[in-house]
Amino acid sequence: MSTTKYSGDEKLIEYALSSQDYIDQFIPIIKSELQTKNSLNELIEKLETIQVQKEHQLQDVSYESIDDISDSVNAITDVVSATDAIASTIQNINKELHKSGNELLNVKQKVVNYEQTKGRIVETNEKINSCLEILNLTNKILDLIKNEDFYRALILLKSLSNIKEMETFPFINRFLNSIPSFKLIIVEETFNQLNRWLNLSIEKNLTDFGELLFEHFQVINDSWFEKQSADSKLLSFKVNTPVEISFRPIEFKTFNPLDKLKINLQPLYHSILVFHELNQLQDLKEYISNDIVRRIDHLFIPIKDSITRQNVFPGNESLRINLFSICSFSITDRIMNEKTNFQIRSLDDIQSTFNNIQKKFLPLLANHIEFYDFDLNDLIEINDIFGIYYQLLTYYNFNAEPIYRLMLKVFKKFCDKSIEDVNKKYTQLSLNDNSQPLIIQSQDELNRITDNVFYISAVAKENFPITVPFSEIYVSTSQLLKNLIRDLYEFVARYYTEDNNVIINRISRSIDKVLINIVLKDLDDKIKSTYKEVVSQNLVNLDFYSSSIYEIENYLNFSEDKLVMRTRKFSSVVKLDAINEFKKARRLAIESMFNMIDSKVHSLFDMVDFNWESEEVEQSPNTGIIDLIGFLQDSFKLNFSHLPESIKSLLLLKILDKIAKFMEDSIFEVKKLNEISIKNFSQDIEYIEASISNFYDSKSNIDETLMEPLKNLFTKLQQIIELLMDGTFDNYKNDDIRMRNFNKIAQEEAVSLINKLSKPVELENETPEPSDDSQDDVRSIFGLKRSATTFTFRK
Repeated sequence: MSTTKYSGDEKLIEYALSSQDYIDQFIPIIKSELQTKNSLNELIEKLETIQVQKEHQLQDVSYESIDDISDSVNAITDVVSATDAIASTIQNINKELHKSGNELLNVKQKVVNYEQTKGRIVETNEKINSCLEILNLTNKILDLIKNEDFYRALILLKSLSNIKEMETFPFINRFLNSIPSFKLIIVEETFNQLNRWLNLSIEKNLTDFGELLFEHFQVINDSWFEKQSADSKLLSFKVNTPVEISFRPIEFKTFNPLDKLKINLQPLYHSILVFHELNQLQDLKEYISNDIVRRIDHLFIPIKDSITRQNVFPGNESLRINLFSICSFSITDRIMNEKTNFQIRSLDDIQSTFNNIQKKFLPLLANHIEFYDFDLNDLIEINDIFGIYYQLLTYYNFNAEPIYRLMLKVFKKFCDKSIEDVNKKYTQLSLNDNSQPLIIQSQDELNRITDNVFYISAVAKENFPITVPFSEIYVSTSQLLKNLIRDLYEFVARYYTEDNNVIINRISRSIDKVLINIVLKDLDDKIKSTYKEVVSQNLVNLDFYSSSIYEIENYLNFSEDKLVMRTRKFSSVVKLDAINEFKKARRLAIESMFNMIDSKVHSLFDMVDFNWESEEVEQSPNTGIIDLIGFLQDSFKLNFSHLPESIKSLLLLKILDKIAKFMEDSIFEVKKLNEISIKNFSQDIEYIEASISNFYDSKSNIDETLMEPLKNLFTKLQQIIELLMDGTFDNYKNDDIRMRNFNKIAQEEAVSLINKLSKPVELENETPEPSDDSQDDVRSIFGLKRSATTFTFRK
């Protein structure tokens, strides 16, 4: 059917025609047409055109409807024909259904018969299968027992025990009744398997296991030592401290010695599973407990075979090997039970076993230490063995205190042996010493000496060769001391973690013994020598040693030497007794020399006679004073010229102090003084002061810093003379003048001196009683005034 396209007006007209009230719809169209065109011709033409189009459309629709009706009639005819065919087919089907129904009844009867037969067959088959299952389970159980897979065999036995007895097959019941016997076999074979595993995998490998543990901790020590060397903040932390463990590489933390030896714990796990399944875990615990006792006895069999009649090991290597087994026994015990969550042995059981072993073994170690006279290398070797053993026990949480006590004994022996070694070397040095100042040939030699000694005085940078005050033995001894200190601190650097005060004290006492019992004793003997050069040089060396001891103490307490810092604790300060001993030796040496002339000085004092009643001023000093000073100068030069300047100054200080005291006592002992005797006394003092420089060999070599304290010894005598020459208390009573001119004269001494010049002083407004010269006048001079009659010197 064709379609016609309309314009807008045509569509409007067509819409109006299709409406029921089309006349009303056309009115607006007609009006519009008339308004726009004043004519309806065009509208009429459009209506005619639309009419023609509609007629054509109607004609097309009519033709199509006729075709559809024809097709429908044909279809109905076909349906009627098909219906007839279907009816015929249905009749045939009904016939077939009737026939099939009869056949079905026959088949059903046969099926019922077959089902009955099948039921009997199935029942018979089930019984046969049950028999086969029991036989199969029994065979598997036997195979598993044969292959030592006891836990799986036990599980199958449990399945077998769930099968009910069968009357048809009595022989099957015999299999079921044998289950308890199978369980007994499994228990017995499990014990046998566990025992073989303990023998072959554990006990046989104890030595290898211990050696592996020792090697592992040796690597840990070396690794930590390197880390400490790179970072000084880590120096105070030893192996097994939380800090060290936190820095420990992961491969060290995950180290499993059992895996390294390819020891499989499966037999132990298997035994626990078996006895847990049997609800007989307590039996396994008792078996293991008894087995441990037996194995401890086995453990000590090779030890008993290796020790000598003296109950000691024949050497350190034998001790090491036996210690491998002792160490690994307890550690293996702990590791295995940790892996099994302590189901078999508790921590208390493990610790108790360890303690029992230690009670037997530690006495052997103690005997070994005490019996042999080890050299230093042997002691270092023992220290490494005991030290790593101590670290292993600490790491695995065993009581390591007893072995640490033995380590302290080893350290004591090392200290004693080190002192012996130093003594031997020092004795040879002392015999070879020439007691001459050391001559240094080059700057390199000077640098070497500076590095080797603890103390060296300032050395003038002159052209080489140069001479230093000390002798060669001082340098060599300083090197011995440095080596001793390094050896002692190296010995305790890795393994010693407790009793730091004991260790530091032991080191201090060892250094003291070397300094006091060896060095100082030798110096003391040489200072008493009859050879002046020997005495002089060793007094010089004594001074250098004394200064060195302070430096040694500071070095041990405050140096940044990493080796010392590994052991040093700020709570443990090193104090060397040698400081006071060397001071004492120096003082005694000086006193001994002073005593050489002291008795003679006293006899010369008796020969000095002061004329306190002299009427004229002497032209020369007192002859007794001249003789005294002359004797002292000759004796000093003869006996002490070879001594160091510092020693000579101290001796001279003591001599002059004794003279000054004698002069003071002399003037205080006299009852009356006059002007002439005071002037003569002043002349004697001036002579003594002027003679001080003559005690030295050459005036050009006199050090004014040494002369000053010597002259100060006579300051009080000078003040006494000044006070006596004043003849009054006026200046003394003035605070400023007294502190400047009379500060060494006490008040009672001033009163005594002035009273020697005049009548006794009186208190203000009072006339005092005459004083007894034999009594000390302790009255204050303040508030006193002189009597009307004053003392005057004669012109």
